[in-house]
Amino acid sequence: MGAPESVWVAMAIGYSKNERFREALLVYIDMLWHNIQPGYFSFSVALKACVNLKDSRLGRGVHGFAKQDQLFEALDMFRKMQSEGTGFSWVTIATILPICARLTTLHSGKELHAQIVKSAKRPDVLVLNALIDMYVKCGMFDYGRRLFNGMRSKDLASWNAMLTGYAINGRMREAMELFDEMVSSGVRPDEVTFIALLSGCSHAGLTEDGMKLFDKMDIDFGVSPCLEHYACLVDILGRAGRIEEAMEIVKNMPMKPRASIWGSLLNSCHLHGDVSLGEAIAEKLFEHEPNNSGNYVILSNIYAKAGMWDSVKGSRAYAKKRN
Repeated sequence: MGAPESVWVAMAIGYSKNERFREALLVYIDMLWHNIQPGYFSFSVALKACVNLKDSRLGRGVHGFAKQDQLFEALDMFRKMQSEGTGFSWVTIATILPICARLTTLHSGKELHAQIVKSAKRPDVLVLNALIDMYVKCGMFDYGRRLFNGMRSKDLASWNAMLTGYAINGRMREAMELFDEMVSSGVRPDEVTFIALLSGCSHAGLTEDGMKLFDKMDIDFGVSPCLEHYACLVDILGRAGRIEEAMEIVKNMPMKPRASIWGSLLNSCHLHGDVSLGEAIAEKLFEHEPNNSGNYVILSNIYAKAGMWDSVKGSRAYAKKRN
């Protein structure tokens, strides 16, 4: 999700106030998963959650998660704990599994799964969800689906983990079938469900399906579209060459577009060779990111595709000045 750090922190604090420290910690891990660099305050919330869970080793591990390039170190720390004969909590497992998913280290994920199976304790739904997420992100859909089907009780996150795995890997038929099964089971989809489905439709070229889903969100399920849903719809239309329609969506949506939306439109102009719209969109993008030379390069490539070599030279020279 594209929510600001303050939203994630508010969620974590809410969980902590209700003594749901495990969930508070998982919000922190989820922030990292979504490439949101945590600030000091969110970092302290995560550490306090570890203290309340009485898991000091995990607390030290949070330091390893504070930087994305230290995920391997965090995984090594967990292995060291195991070699020393230190027991593990479900919180520890549920924290480490997303790292395996992020690094697509299937072998490490399977090691954890083996420890879960050997344990006398029955894993809770959070651990099973993390296992499903790890398997599908590593491309092991059959493993993930068997776990999913075998769960005694599934929550919304269980369905979203499996569905997102299908969608981000281009398996939209399975994703849509699972979505129908989810609705038939009485589980109401949320914002995350539709971001996964709309993103999948965009990358699979399912333009009409994506547009129908966008309309269904609010009408059938009461999920109001947020900026991320609009971004997916814009990308769906742009990839299909319906750039003017995408522009109308951007003009009429109830929130201000981010640079990422204009960037998506500019890429669509490059894909379909639309110079005039590309220039108009580039101007909007330059207002948001005046120092991002990559945007000037994309505009230059649009000119090159159209054989407008003087414009190519001009845009590239301007990009060099910005550097």
